[in-house]
Amino acid sequence: MNVLVRVADFLALSGHPVALADVQDVVRYLVLYYLGGCWFDLDVLFLRSMEPLLALYAHRSVAYAWGNRPHPNGAVFFSLPPFLPSFARVLLFVLERARGFGFLEAELHYDLPLDLLVLPCAWFDAVWMPSHIEMTMENFLIQRPDGWNDTKCSIANFHAHAFAFHWHNQVSMHTGWTEGHSVAS
Repeated sequence: MNVLVRVADFLALSGHPVALADVQDVVRYLVLYYLGGCWFDLDVLFLRSMEPLLALYAHRSVAYAWGNRPHPNGAVFFSLPPFLPSFARVLLFVLERARGFGFLEAELHYDLPLDLLVLPCAWFDAVWMPSHIEMTMENFLIQRPDGWNDTKCSIANFHAHAFAFHWHNQVSMHTGWTEGHSVAS
């Protein structure tokens, strides 16, 4: 089964311009299929080592759950061995759907008979989980001169089992930082 040929055919037959987001998804999937490895979007902030997950799921294709949607989130996605047959089946499913390459666009839902392990949202994207902590990127990075209180998010008080914080590019262009602010340690 030549996945690269199937992707090229899909792009050629689509009859419409391919969005940049689709190109990113295609590249992500092809690199992971042909070379194996891990994909992490640039807006994923690591809180602890991913080694335990990579060791435990070394022969699986893995993504994580959205907190409020019925499909996986591809911001953290790994398929360590090249040419993993279960990952090829996921790719072919996405191609056969012909709706786009992202999990959302392809309507790749949890109840489909595909061998894609979907890890808990709280491990990577705890901002969707109920919490007393005010979780914004500004609150995560900024330490104010007056100190922290228990409603400000920091690495020390973030969800105990989170491996990463996927902040969805939510740093505002104007943060209101002043000379007295510093990055949290």
